[in-house]
Amino acid sequence: VPPPYGRGNTDDYLYSWETPGQAFPLDKAQKICYIKIRNSERMMKMEIHYTPKGVCSKRIDVVVEDGVIQSVQFTGGCNGNTQGVAALAQGMTVEEYVKRCKDIKCGFKKTSCPDQLARALEEALMTASV
Repeated sequence: VPPPYGRGNTDDYLYSWETPGQAFPLDKAQKICYIKIRNSERMMKMEIHYTPKGVCSKRIDVVVEDGVIQSVQFTGGCNGNTQGVAALAQGMTVEEYVKRCKDIKCGFKKTSCPDQLARALEEALMTASV
């Protein structure tokens, strides 16, 4: 079990923790994970804060609960496009989003905002079991 992260004892949170270490490289996803107890069911909630590389957006904030994307917020980037990506991603499973959007390019760039979101989700999933 990961160490407690200082959320205290509340009715909604049994455990909460953060990825070890306070200093994160700018290209790594920062995430805060919670194991929630609601109606006697364990639910995994993850908040991901990601600094994308190679795109116009400056930050991506994502909430995932039990493998389903609950919300996405881009800071910076093409406003209409990032709002569209966020709206389409909401309610989609992480696996499905990654399958559909990983490796999408933006013009002559090697990546895109949808691709960076897929990479943030993929990275967070790979380290979620750590």
